Order: sequence, then structure tokens, then C-alpha cells
Amino acid sequence: MLLLLGQVLRLVVTYYEYRRLGAEAISAVQLAMQLLLLLAAMLLLRYGWHERRGGGAAK
Repeated sequence: MLLLLGQVLRLVVTYYEYRRLGAEAISAVQLAMQLLLLLAAMLLLRYGWHERRGGGAAK
């Protein structure tokens, strides 16, 4: 959960940096990497929740 929160905060900071400094402050690669990290954090959270609820392969 903290991983997901951290990634969301990074995106918020990037958004405000973009608003304050403009498009030249944020590269497309940086934005794409942050979105991929957010997606990975959400998938890890989902996987962890699934495992915690007893959804593993071996029951």
C-alpha cells in the first residue's frame, strides 16, 4: 500500500512541476516510466491482496 501511495505522490509532484515549469521540464520518458511504476505498484498490491486472501495456486 505504501508503494502505491509513494507512486501516486510522485505523479502528483510531476503534475505540479509540469504546471509550474511547462512541458520542457518533464520528458516523455520520465512520465512513461512513472506511469509504468504506478502500474507495477498496483499489480503488486493486487497480487499481495490475492495471496493474503488465500488465492494461491496450492490450496
